Amino acid sequence: MKYLELQENAIIKLPKSFLKLKYLEFLNISNNKIDNLPAYSRQFENIESINFSNDKLSLIFKEIISLKNLKPLILIANPIAKKKSVENLKSSTPQTQIYF
Repeated sequence: MKYLELQENAIIKLPKSFLKLKYLEFLNISNNKIDNLPAYSRQFENIESINFSNDKLSLIFKEIISLKNLKPLILIANPIAKKKSVENLKSSTPQTQIYF
């Protein structure tokens, strides 16, 4: 599976079963209730695009830096507490366009 659309499903967290999606490239999990990224999210080595807009993310975790193929990371309308953490993430991942 390369594309997964899970928007508007009241999802609170990504289940560990996501680890089976080794070839996932595009994930739209917007308009849910996700408040953090699990440590195992770094396993999505083929991921190219993630849309977390209108979720509940308050922090950006370092695991996202390891996603070398990630180009757009969409974080619009999340309660990200530290704008500086997003700025640091941008400098650590120059290949990734981050929208917040």
